[in-house]
Amino acid sequence: MIGQDFEKISFDFLGLELLEPNAFIGDLIIAILSFLFAHKTYKIYKRTLSNNHKYWLLFFLVFGIGFLAGGLGHLLFNYWGIPGKFVSWYSGVVFPFLIEMAMFSLLKEKEMLFKLLAKIKLVIGLVILTLIIIKYDLNKDMTKGMIVPTYSSLIGLFFALGYLGYVFSIKMHKSFNLLWISILVMLPSVFFQSMKINLHPWFDRNDVGHFLLIINIILYFSSIVKYDKYKTSLLN
Repeated sequence: MIGQDFEKISFDFLGLELLEPNAFIGDLIIAILSFLFAHKTYKIYKRTLSNNHKYWLLFFLVFGIGFLAGGLGHLLFNYWGIPGKFVSWYSGVVFPFLIEMAMFSLLKEKEMLFKLLAKIKLVIGLVILTLIIIKYDLNKDMTKGMIVPTYSSLIGLFFALGYLGYVFSIKMHKSFNLLWISILVMLPSVFFQSMKINLHPWFDRNDVGHFLLIINIILYFSSIVKYDKYKTSLLN
């Protein structure tokens, strides 16, 4: 189906009227992987105590919490309504900031300037999102709640992962190739979302995005591990 969405899948379970099990499953898989990578990144951080690993650890935690809350927001929408989306929306503003801080911590010049700009961007994003939630009737148009997280991700990730990932892959180590490649991996999602291309009621445009996000967080963690091994080899 192109140009419009399938009707949301609904089902009953233990007397509850639940929605979008496909979205819940996708979000749950992302959350589980994120928490797993957070645990593994914590082990690396305990050894290195680097800011880079600290912010990647926080990213995986926030990402996992956001998608777990997002999955429950889909599943329990009949009960939680719009407020059930708030945690995932706010996490969508915070997690790009954590990636930016992780990448900026590796800069040899202007680190403090870029970190300051990232903090300003975070505050502005949180304020605007809060104003949208207060001002607009999101029951009429829920997509307004996604405006700030979407643009926050586009601006932050294209620069931090796309541009800096490419620069670091040349100047520091080839493991950073995986980060700018992750941007290319997500580009089809923009096409599917903007054109409202839905392959199947159980695998719609949002599920395509979930699948690509799973690939992306695997690329993030793989880059972290490969660069850590490279840095460790230099010390031995």
